[in-house]
Amino acid sequence: MIPINSICLLISGLFFLVIALKIYLSYEKSREEKIGNFYKSVLFLSFTQILSSTPGLIFNDLNVIGFVFLVYPFFVFLALAYFGTIPLQILRWKKTEKIYFNAMTIFGLLITVLNALKLTPAVAHFSGPFVYWQDSRGVLMNALIGLILSVTMLAIVAFYFFQGFKSNEKYIRKRAFIMAAGFLNLVIGSVINFILGGSPNIYITSLISTIFFMLSGILLLMSAYYKTH
Repeated sequence: MIPINSICLLISGLFFLVIALKIYLSYEKSREEKIGNFYKSVLFLSFTQILSSTPGLIFNDLNVIGFVFLVYPFFVFLALAYFGTIPLQILRWKKTEKIYFNAMTIFGLLITVLNALKLTPAVAHFSGPFVYWQDSRGVLMNALIGLILSVTMLAIVAFYFFQGFKSNEKYIRKRAFIMAAGFLNLVIGSVINFILGGSPNIYITSLISTIFFMLSGILLLMSAYYKTH
């Protein structure tokens, strides 16, 4: 059987890893904190997708796969925690930045603990030559995760769109719009993965979400290297 979702997630995760390495090289040159946080966020996104790709490629035990599904959302929250600090650093809202980062980390830990309390083996599904797995978090918990991530990312999208509209410098304006588009694709991918992913055709929704994640990575990489002068 072909673990189709795992293969797609591995490709996407390796793609994000390449992006993270490129951003890290920029950070090494500038040592700018915002670029460092950008690097960490993309690195955690890469780790999340590579970890999520292990079912069928590395692990076949349903208990182990259930544990993988338990822990990977925490790293999504960490990635978003670092992403969200960038607009706050631009605004120089130091106290809000710390509150936001701590809140997102606590949310991630709390959801992980709640999921651990009812940890059960993952459920394997088969469709033609494909095999894929469903977590045991339940529709309500997945919807909650998707809602928190989506609302937070939409706020980030709104910030970059606003930054783009108010800037008179065309290079800064275009880069802000590209970054906003990257986050918007993350929102769409998260909604499809967490909220719509409970559908009977879960492998199809997962494949579609992976496409949006990869498109997001392309746009975020473009924004990181877009000329501002």
